[in-house]
Amino acid sequence: ILMAFMSFLLSILLVQLLLPFFNKLADKEIPTLWHQPVFWLSALLFTLVTGLLSGSYPAFYLSTFKPIKVLKGVVRLGRLAALPRKVLVVVQFSVSVTLIICTMVVYQQIQHAKNRPVGYNREGLLSVSMRTPEISRKYGTIRSALLQSGVVENVAKSSHSTISFSRNNEVLWRGKDPSKVKFFQDVTVSADFGRTIGWKIKDGRDFIPNAPGDSNSVVINEEAAKIMGFKNPVGEVIEYDHQNLTVIGVAQDMITFSPYANMQPSIFFLRGWTGTMTIRLKTGQPVHSALAKIEPVFKQFNPGSPFEYSFI
Repeated sequence: ILMAFMSFLLSILLVQLLLPFFNKLADKEIPTLWHQPVFWLSALLFTLVTGLLSGSYPAFYLSTFKPIKVLKGVVRLGRLAALPRKVLVVVQFSVSVTLIICTMVVYQQIQHAKNRPVGYNREGLLSVSMRTPEISRKYGTIRSALLQSGVVENVAKSSHSTISFSRNNEVLWRGKDPSKVKFFQDVTVSADFGRTIGWKIKDGRDFIPNAPGDSNSVVINEEAAKIMGFKNPVGEVIEYDHQNLTVIGVAQDMITFSPYANMQPSIFFLRGWTGTMTIRLKTGQPVHSALAKIEPVFKQFNPGSPFEYSFI
């Protein structure tokens, strides 16, 4: 019972010291219950019962021995008398090693997700859903007003946010095995999309605003170039939705869903529906003051809906 209460006091100390770090890691706010009598009553009762149960077995077991026989060495234990103890030691050791290994694996997975290159610059990026016709029809005017606000560096639109590329379709290219079906993430973007999110072009070039020829062009990511098997993908023609599109650039792979998932092949083009506006705030601009200047722009052109946004 004394050992159980010493362990209880030690556990209280460890919780007091480590709970703030755990809350930060788990992004939770687990409260302490030091001020509640019910907690202390149940904890002390649990500790007492634990001490009684853990001490009862050796007490009853040792009390079965006759002192005279023990002193004379007459007591003989069977061959299997020590087996339960050995089994418990092995099981406890195995559980401890397993938990340590699992902890190391989880830690490495978290570090992998934190340190894995995203492929674009997420700092200062806002995503606004173009869910009303007013925003869609007046996108050009809204974009100009945002750029004139003094807090916005660039604005672009796309069919999906950079954290949720989800639409998949088949793409055909020269030399493709017709028996193998491979789906690509297809994303409609405006010509300023790459410069707004800060992606890196590894080969070729980015879209050029108002360039007539880029309407039949496409930018692919590194994973798509790897799957297609082209040594020099720039200039190759691919077929998407019965349209021939020329590859003008290869962008660095970007994490567009889960940081633990494999990279997905993606293609970016200037045709089709767009429903998301991406806004790049100027570097060093306080977010609170920037939002205060951005909101009136949307209120002016879209007064019937609230200004809803999310950070990328």
